[in-house]
Amino acid sequence: MLEDSSALTDQAPAEVITDGDLLDVTSNASPSEDQLKDKPGWMIELKGDGEKVLSSPAIVQGTIYFTTYLPDTGSLQQTCTVKSKSRLYAVSAANGSPQGLDGNNSGTVNDRYTESTTEGLPSTPQVLILPPGSGGDGGGGGGGSDSSSCGAGGSLVVLSGTSVHDGGELRGCPLQKTRWYELDQAGGKDLFDGP
Repeated sequence: MLEDSSALTDQAPAEVITDGDLLDVTSNASPSEDQLKDKPGWMIELKGDGEKVLSSPAIVQGTIYFTTYLPDTGSLQQTCTVKSKSRLYAVSAANGSPQGLDGNNSGTVNDRYTESTTEGLPSTPQVLILPPGSGGDGGGGGGGSDSSSCGAGGSLVVLSGTSVHDGGELRGCPLQKTRWYELDQAGGKDLFDGP
């Protein structure tokens, strides 16, 4: 994860950022603010044999969810099919610390990921935001328009292929309903400039 202050400007970065410039948190489950203070970001080295990221991440509430592919190179010599496995990671965007899936967060670097139970290429993780009272009790939840309770009691569910993972409790109001619709020029002028 890089902190790039020139990303939203028309200017090129002042200097090239290399792996050596980043804080390596591969074996550090809880990097401190002091360690990150003079660094432009952090990095995690994927440790699985041949492990690689093949899909886009999902980022919700400061947590980055991404999947990795781990090819089983030994299976290539016995069969025509490639056996493989994958992992689903959940790390803090701020410092790479493990965010724990399914309630597993004992503070170790292995809490950054969970192994998939299915073979094949991993899909892009999808995050569902469940309203309060929808934890499988049949209540359905939601329905109200009380903005003071926005997100309170809701939960996150992370989908990776056919696997479903508990992403924890929803904090605050991370999303707002938005809708887009096309206006003709006159309607747009009235909306923005007034009558």
